[in-house]
Amino acid sequence: MKIHHRFADFLLIVLLFIILLLVTLATPLGTKAIVTLVNTMLPLISIEGESGTLLRDLHIDKLTIKNKTIHIEFIDLNIDWLSSIYKNSKLNIKQLRGKTLNIYLAEKEEESANKKTIIPNIPIPIDMIADRVALDALNIINADDNLLFQAKNMEVMGARIIDNLLTGETAKATLVINKNPMLVNLKKAELDFDQPHAIKGQGGIHYSHIHTGTFDGTVNVAGTLTDYELEGMLDWDEQILGHSELQVKGSGDYRGVIVEKLIIDNESALLDIKGTLSWVDAFKWNFSIKSDNVRTKKYRPDWPAEFTLDMSTKGSYHYKQQKWFVLIDTHKIAGNLSRYPLQASGKIIFKDSLLRVKQIDLKSGDNRLKVDGKITEPFVLKWDIKANKLKQLLPDAVGSINGKGILTGTTIKPSGQGTLLIKKLASKGIKIDFADIKLKAGTDDSLLSGKVLAKIKNVTYKDFSVVSADIDFKGSEKESLRLGQGIFRIKQLKSKQLSVKSVDLEFKGSEKKLLVLGKGTLRIKQLETEQLSLQSAKVAFNGHPQKLDLEGMIKNLIIAGKTIKTTKVSAKGALDKHQIVLNSTSKEGELYLQAEGSLENAIWKGLVKHLRLNNTAVGHWRLNKPVKLHIADKRFSSSEICLNNPKRGYLCSTIKWQKGNGFQAKGILERVPLAQLKPWLANSINFMGSINGQYNLQQKADGFYGQASFWLPNSFIRYKTTSGLEKIPYRNGKILVNFNGNTITSSADLLFDERGKLNTKATITLLSSFEQHKIVAKAHLSTTHLAWLNDYVPDINKLKGQISSTINVHGRLKQPVISGELMLKDGQIKVPDTGTYLSAIQLKIQSGKQNKAYIKGSLLAGKGKLNMTGWLNYSRLNAWIAQIKLKGHDLHLMNTHEVQAYASPNLDIKATPKSITILGHLHIPRAKITLDEIPETAVYESDDVVFTGIKNNNVSEKKNPLRIIPNVKISLGDNIHFDGFGLKAQLKGNFHVTDNLNTILSRGTLSIINGQYRAYGQILTIEHGVLVFNGPLGNPGLNIRATRNVEDLKVGLNLAGTLQEPKSSVFSDPTLPEDDALSYLLTGQKLADSGDDDTQLLLQAVRTLGINSGSNLLNRIGGSFGLDDVNVVTFEDYRRNRLQLGKRLGADLYIRYITGLFDTFHKIAIDYRISKKWSLQAESGEEQAIDFIYELR
Repeated sequence: MKIHHRFADFLLIVLLFIILLLVTLATPLGTKAIVTLVNTMLPLISIEGESGTLLRDLHIDKLTIKNKTIHIEFIDLNIDWLSSIYKNSKLNIKQLRGKTLNIYLAEKEEESANKKTIIPNIPIPIDMIADRVALDALNIINADDNLLFQAKNMEVMGARIIDNLLTGETAKATLVINKNPMLVNLKKAELDFDQPHAIKGQGGIHYSHIHTGTFDGTVNVAGTLTDYELEGMLDWDEQILGHSELQVKGSGDYRGVIVEKLIIDNESALLDIKGTLSWVDAFKWNFSIKSDNVRTKKYRPDWPAEFTLDMSTKGSYHYKQQKWFVLIDTHKIAGNLSRYPLQASGKIIFKDSLLRVKQIDLKSGDNRLKVDGKITEPFVLKWDIKANKLKQLLPDAVGSINGKGILTGTTIKPSGQGTLLIKKLASKGIKIDFADIKLKAGTDDSLLSGKVLAKIKNVTYKDFSVVSADIDFKGSEKESLRLGQGIFRIKQLKSKQLSVKSVDLEFKGSEKKLLVLGKGTLRIKQLETEQLSLQSAKVAFNGHPQKLDLEGMIKNLIIAGKTIKTTKVSAKGALDKHQIVLNSTSKEGELYLQAEGSLENAIWKGLVKHLRLNNTAVGHWRLNKPVKLHIADKRFSSSEICLNNPKRGYLCSTIKWQKGNGFQAKGILERVPLAQLKPWLANSINFMGSINGQYNLQQKADGFYGQASFWLPNSFIRYKTTSGLEKIPYRNGKILVNFNGNTITSSADLLFDERGKLNTKATITLLSSFEQHKIVAKAHLSTTHLAWLNDYVPDINKLKGQISSTINVHGRLKQPVISGELMLKDGQIKVPDTGTYLSAIQLKIQSGKQNKAYIKGSLLAGKGKLNMTGWLNYSRLNAWIAQIKLKGHDLHLMNTHEVQAYASPNLDIKATPKSITILGHLHIPRAKITLDEIPETAVYESDDVVFTGIKNNNVSEKKNPLRIIPNVKISLGDNIHFDGFGLKAQLKGNFHVTDNLNTILSRGTLSIINGQYRAYGQILTIEHGVLVFNGPLGNPGLNIRATRNVEDLKVGLNLAGTLQEPKSSVFSDPTLPEDDALSYLLTGQKLADSGDDDTQLLLQAVRTLGINSGSNLLNRIGGSFGLDDVNVVTFEDYRRNRLQLGKRLGADLYIRYITGLFDTFHKIAIDYRISKKWSLQAESGEEQAIDFIYELR
């Protein structure tokens, strides 16, 4: 018995062990238990976010291995096992996938090229085999958290990790160098996870960059991750050099390589290069370059040279600062240029956009050029050129150039001195027969002397081009800038900053002691610069010893997008005393200015005596008093400038500017009417009242400082409506603007009497350029009630609610982001004509990103509620798109004595400026319609009515109308009742409303249930009634059967056709003649027993009901009552149709009675023959008439 118990205990223990093993290996609970155990027992390892099981689909969010020397992170690690997970002491993995492997270096890197980075051991505690190992990114990060190295899309096929050594059948990765990928494919790759991390592999690489070109080839790599050697053969394709073959041998680490040998071989040169290359924080190089034979003919056919080369270059490109440094040191160039000896040496340095040349010495044949200095502004450039045989230096040029000098300063203010002698120069469209120029340029004195005779045709250099130019100049240096005579003609000159069709200047005279002597004419056509353009300009001048006369005309001058149509300027007098008159005309207005002044010691002092602005958008303005102006190179000032207009207010300001101190302005505004805003407002809106204000601004080094304040006296806004002019009073208007360096703040308040208030605040931050200026602004408009709108919307009343609107603006001033919110709370509306009362209206419109506004709202109609959601995209104002969803239940939409109706809509509406599409379902659960007569507001349309929005080929439309596109199912509930025009019935059915070629169509049926029809004093029971919709909504098909029992007879009417053209037939059981059946139906007796009072009733019924045999039936009914003529006179408008009854009384007298079928019209007419030639016709009714007729025979 004890043995039995012991064996059972053993089995129980085994079973529990198996269960525990299964729970551990095959359930997520076991996985969490193992992770908890590892995190507790192995402080070196931390596992987070585990899921799956140890047997299947194991996922780890983050695996960290970290101690004092190691910090490694695996992110998003996924393991797919093979069927036999553990075999031969190895884990068998089908696929090991990871998102990121981060290796953090423990110590900061020292800035030393020989410093070897220590990458810690990566302990792999167990051997494993994996069919595929994939890693999205490998990052090596230093102690400063800077990314030193990155490899992406790593993949190893046939991977084995045995004793911490990784081997693979194939391996590929993408190394990232300055955000540009280098693709690497290796075969038989090896990586040791223990220090020093030995690597070995061979395969191919591919790298492409806009600056370096494309590299393709094979490489062999051996060594360690931080100290490897490589050899390779590459093909290099570069935009300028073309195709080259490279042999490379070197060593390096993840930071760069040491190039021991680099041979570049192409058809123009064989280059031997040695040096270093690195790419961590910056792309840096330092190379020596040598070649025994360089040939330039391929790249410069016009400069065919062959020479030996000994040079070096070093430089860098910093990724973050985006700055270049390049040094090219040409130790020696020796060879031949077009069979002439060639020698060159010197240095070229480029740093931070500055270009400098140092001791450039170029010799070719009998020519020599020396250049030294800085080429970019500010210049410091020396030159010495001796080119007696220019063709030896430039094969496409002839002539000679000799000169030397120095150039300093800037393009605007150059300085320096030099000489230049040119003889018979011709090259690429430039022809200078002779030029002998001596130049001295400085801030205080400039000398230009000599003579130039030159012609230029079709010259292009970079962005500069000129079709032709003629220069003929003579002068001497006896006086300051003495010009003897000259001719300058230029046609079609273009550059990046300037474009001009022609310039023509002729002059003869001199400038002596600030007196301009001689005369000339300057003509310019079609000049364009970045700041302005003009169609033509002509300036004529004539200088005398005592005065200078100048007349000019400029046409179509465009500045800042504004066109000045004509500008006339005239100046007379000497520099120390002269008068200026200026007239300008543009569509914005006209300017007239008259001033006098003097120029002494580079200071212009003047008096503006007259200034007029006419026909401007803000009216006519005049200068109130003369203004004194002082204008110099470094300062400007004015006395008080006052402009006034008796009708439009008063403006005054003083202006000062001085270099170093900046700009100052101070002024006031008084009674300036807001009506000046009219040109920028809609035609229906006028701002009445005026604005007052004052400002005081001062410019400093870091921006403007000061304040401007404005206020609006109480007034009103006037606008035009369909009922006339309306006013919105306002008061307490204030605007305050503060300038504080690079920050501008403003606030504005305006109160609308009994309507609401407006508040705005804004802050503008000024940065280095207009594109970078920033704005933060907020505007809030609120109103506490809407009752005042009742006067402007006559079709509604009891309008109530509260509206608040907020608009936010932020981002760059040039292209700000605008958002906002509009809210309506506790709104209500009543529409008297329909009795509709909408209450508890809540609406919120809130703009979001990408110019999109979101709409949400609700309302009550009776006890029913409607919810609305949607959005509006206004990124393109002329092509906005809105989409709205309406969903409601049991809305009481009609509440009048005649109509009580409820609706439950479920509609999707999409709207654009051109169309409105309506989709969904509209259910009418109950309605009661009681009509004794057609409402006065009902409108009947005849067939020739043309609806706006419906295409009519006979009408020429000037614009596209708004198109309504419905696709709506309309269903009637079980409680729809109609009582009117003799019909009393319940309606039920469904129909679909759609659009086809701009025509609204319907499809479906409406059934008449329990219907009775009272007509002609009788009650007919509707046994069967169906309205069939299969076309236009207003013309359904008819299928109605109405009956009446008279004694033992059953008589009735079958109604078919359409509502606009009904067709009917009378029937009886047992069968009777049609006229008797109709008589029984309408009078309760047969035709023979009917009295005279029933005649018109029967005749009118025949025509009104559209009985198929109507004409014969009319005659039989008329004959039974002794009438000779019975017919119906029809018109295009069926409501004017007439019934005509005729009876002959003797041979000469005929009486007619005419009555309206659908109105109260009636008339009696008599035709009486007096004799053979004379007859009488008389009519009596709404109008009376009598005619005597004489017949010619």
